[in-house]
Amino acid sequence: MSNLVNKGNLTLCAAMEKRFLNTKEVAAYLGMAESTIRAWIRVEKIPFSRLGRSVRFDLKKINEWLKNKESVSRREFHLDFEKHVL
Repeated sequence: MSNLVNKGNLTLCAAMEKRFLNTKEVAAYLGMAESTIRAWIRVEKIPFSRLGRSVRFDLKKINEWLKNKESVSRREFHLDFEKHVL
């Protein structure tokens, strides 16, 4: 993969090559607004690390977090479904 940059926006290919992402990069990776990522940082909804005043996201932890969110959401859906159907 190459480090492609399109008008200042990081492409998915470039983000995937890095292990630690900044807020702009993780927002692009997740397809979210930077303001949403910053709000999630404030309430500690997303895994991140502070390096001085900088915030960095470990791509491995982000992917693990996404996988866990998917599992929880499916489990919650099935429990809610069973409550209302059975």
